[in-house]
Amino acid sequence: MNDSQYKFLSDLRQTAAFYNALGVETLPLGPEVKAFMALARGSERPAGRQPSRPPLMPRAAGRKSQAPPSQEPGAGGIVGSLTDIQGQFGECGRCPLHEGRKRIFFGQGNPRAGLFIVSQWPTAVDEAQGALFSGAEEALLSRMLAAIKLSPAEVYFSSVVKCPASEERPPTASDIKHCLPFLLAQIKAVAPKVVCTLGPLAAQALLRSRQPLVRLRGRWRRLPELTSPAGDALPLMATFHPAYLLRNEEMKKAAWHDLLMIQQRLG
Repeated sequence: MNDSQYKFLSDLRQTAAFYNALGVETLPLGPEVKAFMALARGSERPAGRQPSRPPLMPRAAGRKSQAPPSQEPGAGGIVGSLTDIQGQFGECGRCPLHEGRKRIFFGQGNPRAGLFIVSQWPTAVDEAQGALFSGAEEALLSRMLAAIKLSPAEVYFSSVVKCPASEERPPTASDIKHCLPFLLAQIKAVAPKVVCTLGPLAAQALLRSRQPLVRLRGRWRRLPELTSPAGDALPLMATFHPAYLLRNEEMKKAAWHDLLMIQQRLG
């Protein structure tokens, strides 16, 4: 396979990944593509060339798929202001993730924000930095917000799981069910116009869904347990985590589509 053929195939894979993220399952196979595939069939890639290939389906590298948590009651008895909820959370030891923990990441940001962002879990790097997002992920998230005319100071940030986890030891369904009622109570206390989840685990946990992120993102979902300031079910937009976008830049176009929908809803 010569360089032009290889470049075409690489571009084709990236285009397929982009449309897959938008929820498009099939595309017409035109004569140009048929001709190329006929030409490429049987060709050998030059020895030693091992290019990286963008995944056709979003998935966190090395992260085992976790079943979403079982149906749990809503905020229930967990009520009050963010300070009250944090007090009820306490020095949590409800799941094994607390072992070796140096800090709890309850939440940060504007307590009256119109946008409530839910991440998956803090990492060891976040724990060392003392922030829910750090390094390149923080920089990218700040640029994403700036693109829709928001600053981090105007947003409230939290995560499904409050203690650091890792790709080697991701949160289990049991871990999630202990934290989820507190997250729901936080959202209720902030009373945002929109919730945005980052990454598959956050979307699946809040929506009680087993569907992959590519099926959940790109359209408005509802949180029936919570209401918006307008009195209807709270709208939720699922999108990609900054860490995933840093590894898969072709997905930034799909994430931009999600951000524009959030900007329009916020008004």
